[in-house]
Amino acid sequence: MVALLGPSNPDYIVSILALSRMGFSVLFLSTRLPTNAYVSLLQQTECTRILSSARFGGTVTSIQEVYPSLQNFSMPDQSVWARPATSRASFERQVELVNEEDTVAFIVHSSGSTGVPKPIYQTHRQCLSNYATGSGMRAFVTLPLFHNHGLATMFRGMVTGKRTAVYNTNLPLTNANLVAAMRAADFESFHCVPYALKVLAETEEGIAELAKAKLVLFGGSSCPDDLGDRLVENGVNLVSHYGA
Repeated sequence: MVALLGPSNPDYIVSILALSRMGFSVLFLSTRLPTNAYVSLLQQTECTRILSSARFGGTVTSIQEVYPSLQNFSMPDQSVWARPATSRASFERQVELVNEEDTVAFIVHSSGSTGVPKPIYQTHRQCLSNYATGSGMRAFVTLPLFHNHGLATMFRGMVTGKRTAVYNTNLPLTNANLVAAMRAADFESFHCVPYALKVLAETEEGIAELAKAKLVLFGGSSCPDDLGDRLVENGVNLVSHYGA
């Protein structure tokens, strides 16, 4: 098992796919937890390895002061994973004689609003069943990929063969950045947290882009009533995914 800590950017996506291909279970860690919550999740899952981006070096050091058995590895960036292959050899791994569909693929976690976060285990079988239930729409995901809504939406696009755009969190989540990305993404469904709705509602252009979507799904927290009412009144097909 390997934990993953970093912003939801192309490096993060490549790391998810590489770790899974290598046969590791992946523990997704929110980028907004206190040290004690990280330590609790690592201990509950008996995870002793973490792949982290340079931005979270200080966070990992703080975790290791409390949980010294944790080994840290740097998340590969584009200079690594975009290099042309030097040989035709493909990666092959040993597959144990077990029902691999029932082994753990991913571990997400609860918010911790009622205590420390709790791990939520997902087997390969459960993931495939989940990812096969997509809407079939071209999606634009602005949710972080440690959030199961964002993660599942990305993989549903892969399973259905529908192009899925993922917002690069190397960029600030501003109205201008979101509007520009939405105009380029050619999406049918828009997936976000309520904060993104608030940011887009700051301009008429942002609301107009939301209104183009067949569905706008939000999750992670509740949407303020006044914001939701304003968006719906302006033609936004708003759907709550909160609590799912």
